[in-house]
Amino acid sequence: MVLVGSAAMYTKELDAVVFHKEPAADVSKSLFSFRLWFSTISVLLLLAVIVVRKDGFDLIALGCIVSTLLIMSRQMYTMFENRRLVLELEEKVLQRTEELLQKNKELENSTEQAKFLAGHDPLTGLPNRREFDRVAAEWAANSKNFALLFIDMDRFKWVNDTMNHGVGDLLLRQVAERLQANIKLEGRVFRQGGDEFLILLPSTDVRKVEAAVDELVQALEQVFHLHGKEVFVSASVGISSYPKDAKDVELLTIKADIAMYAAKKSPGKRWLFYDESLHPVEQSKLEMEKEMRYGLERGEFLLHFQPLYRLDIDTVAGAEVLMRWNHPKQGLLPPNQFIPLAEESRFIVRLGNWLIREVCRQWHDWRDQGYEPISLAVNISVNQFLHPEFVAELEAALREFDMDPAYLELEITENIPFCDAHAIAVLAHISQLGVRMSIDDFGTGYSSLQYIQRLPVHTLKIDRAFVYDMMQNRNNRVLVETILVMANQLELDVIAEGVEEQEQLHFLKEKGCTFVQGYLIGKPVAAEEFRLRWLG
Repeated sequence: MVLVGSAAMYTKELDAVVFHKEPAADVSKSLFSFRLWFSTISVLLLLAVIVVRKDGFDLIALGCIVSTLLIMSRQMYTMFENRRLVLELEEKVLQRTEELLQKNKELENSTEQAKFLAGHDPLTGLPNRREFDRVAAEWAANSKNFALLFIDMDRFKWVNDTMNHGVGDLLLRQVAERLQANIKLEGRVFRQGGDEFLILLPSTDVRKVEAAVDELVQALEQVFHLHGKEVFVSASVGISSYPKDAKDVELLTIKADIAMYAAKKSPGKRWLFYDESLHPVEQSKLEMEKEMRYGLERGEFLLHFQPLYRLDIDTVAGAEVLMRWNHPKQGLLPPNQFIPLAEESRFIVRLGNWLIREVCRQWHDWRDQGYEPISLAVNISVNQFLHPEFVAELEAALREFDMDPAYLELEITENIPFCDAHAIAVLAHISQLGVRMSIDDFGTGYSSLQYIQRLPVHTLKIDRAFVYDMMQNRNNRVLVETILVMANQLELDVIAEGVEEQEQLHFLKEKGCTFVQGYLIGKPVAAEEFRLRWLG
């Protein structure tokens, strides 16, 4: 009985092993431990003593021995089965642990990647504007004198427009590599965005900075090999110095940007240091760009409509839609006072998308008011036309306002690279939508006439430069007449712009011009005035 009792003491040791999470393999070895079988062996000894004392086996003793052996067999079977289950569980735990470790590793990698992307440009791998702000602020906090270089690629837009955006991305990556390979004075390179880069140089010594900039500019002017083509670009650089020009990083960047714009316009000068004399003109442009962005959000832009008069039926059959900016201080501004800046800053993409939506909305409103639908023509910039989201924005606007695409006409210029695969695909998609296309300012661009017969174009617009003095200038009159004959043979409509005299109107009608547009017919007016005058 002492042996039976001592067997119970072993379970305390076993509990301690499990409680301290010792490896299960160590516990499994105890299956063959003599101490584990104290209780069973003690019972067998007790039965043996009883048998000996009774001078032999009797039925009860034999039954007890058999029962005990059966219990031992059952116990051994149960213990081995438990051991098998424990081993299976251990295997599953190990597999799950490995899975969790792999997931943790992936999560760590994703976290590291997210941290990297938060401070780096995904295209070039350079630190981005956020990282620039951090580093520049750190340098400024340490009272470090440094120069800021604001670099803009002069011909990047041309590469994007004439080749494609994939080539443009490749060019940006190669530019980033050259900047990093040729930077001096332990400078640091950042990507501002688009085709703009920022460089911090830990020196304000004019000669050292100029030498570093000259080397960078020369490196960028070397030939770039892009998909088997040799491309040459150049760069304009604006330079500002901390703390001489500004003690605030944002203001320092603005002043470097101002110097860069001045260098871009300066003949033969590839870089300029910031000077207070540069501030007024360039700063006003920056202010106006900011006001444009806020103005669009505040609803300061509006549409004006100039009637298109159809000569064969003597009635207004459409209108060209022109944008106006109701500036809070300068009043109503025509397009030529803000569109060039919008083009330069690429804000024209957002502005153009707003214009298309407003045109569709206005057409929908007039139709709901019971007026006969008219054709509305919208001028599309090259930047907007080549933007990857242009077709999707156009489709969304037509769908949102349920506008019949046959009544929308997009005016494009000859400056669009008609040989570019992306441009041709966009034209084809627009044609599939049922939207009409016209070539604006026809005859003033540089595209080949061979494209006219192959492109899905419906209308040619004769530039006002040919129309306004054609009755006095024989050459212009011949050119207008030639365009009309050619368009008639190609079954294209023609719109003559800038018609201001009755004699011009008669001549154009006699020569088969389809539409005329100009002050003789009507000036551009707001939507409500156009409705009352031409739709009523």
